[in-house]
Amino acid sequence: KRDVDIMSSAKNTVIFDTLGAFLAGLVIIPAVFAFNLDPASGPPLLFITIPSVFKLMPFGRVFAILFFISLICASITTLVCLLEVPIEAIQNNLHIDRKIAVIGVCIVA
Repeated sequence: KRDVDIMSSAKNTVIFDTLGAFLAGLVIIPAVFAFNLDPASGPPLLFITIPSVFKLMPFGRVFAILFFISLICASITTLVCLLEVPIEAIQNNLHIDRKIAVIGVCIVA
């Protein structure tokens, strides 16, 4: 919408994305050491550690499915927020239609 402050939305995206990553680290890193996994594995730790944690929980398979679906949704919404800034900049600077700006940014991305 025209009345939405883009800079404020971008700041909120950065803050909440960083907060989410920090909280994920607080869950994953202790689990890595509990399962004697290599902490230097990097981003794949999410897909190695979390299934191990869910395997030990009652109804772990259900929670794992819900967790990974929510992870997909979080990734998509973050991507939409991050792409909104260049789309808005292209719209304002080049004075083109939003659909064309979205298509152009998505192709480049």
